[in-house]
Amino acid sequence: TYRVLSRLSSLTQYREVSATIRMVTDGIIAAVETSAEDHVSDDDLRNLVADFEEIAMPRIHELFGAGLDVNTDGHLTILMSCGPNAMVTTGGLMTGFFSPNDRYARSASNPASNGQEILYTMVPDPDGSCGGTPVSESFTFSILPGVLAHEYQHLINFDHHVFLYGGSTEEPWLNECLSHVAEDLTGFGNENPSRVRLFLAQPQTTAVAPPTSPTLAERGACYAFLRYLYEQADEPEGFLWSLSNTSR
Repeated sequence: TYRVLSRLSSLTQYREVSATIRMVTDGIIAAVETSAEDHVSDDDLRNLVADFEEIAMPRIHELFGAGLDVNTDGHLTILMSCGPNAMVTTGGLMTGFFSPNDRYARSASNPASNGQEILYTMVPDPDGSCGGTPVSESFTFSILPGVLAHEYQHLINFDHHVFLYGGSTEEPWLNECLSHVAEDLTGFGNENPSRVRLFLAQPQTTAVAPPTSPTLAERGACYAFLRYLYEQADEPEGFLWSLSNTSR
């Protein structure tokens, strides 16, 4: 049983989800909400976990460093549930998320915590039973490798800024930029061109560094900006490393 946030704007509103642990590897626990299991095949799940554990994770560790093992079990959990599907977003789906409350123990003030390394993703939902936009198995598993790379950067970024270096969380726009670049540099950035197109369609009204969580067009702007800086840097990977390993 896991607790999954009902909305990202509140760390206290959640629902309890019954899930089946479908796969355990050396570093990953993959669980699927029991009510949605029929839409997740063993082959799709095995390929997703392999892409993440064997390709995305080591590359992200090279670029940004590793996160902390707060529950000392040596595993990161991927939970596929209806939670993200049911969250309505402006201009798109909620494909997955990382929640910083999971980095702290469950308590009266932090009731939704699962107290572990955990990333949440959508599930295939072809009939829309999760309460959001219907999504097929093929579409879901085509984008989830990028989603996991994206959300894993967020987890590491939080751990580094807050725990390792004693600072505050990263600016939302830059945190999103870094995650979109992480998608690219792990080989799973297929969705980034669509965001850049949204930016290029309205550059005069799209902020590169907005004061709040960026829109899809603003994500395209800040991603393009950071990717440019990465490519122009004398030491591109050192440039990214310095943005993650800091209290600033």
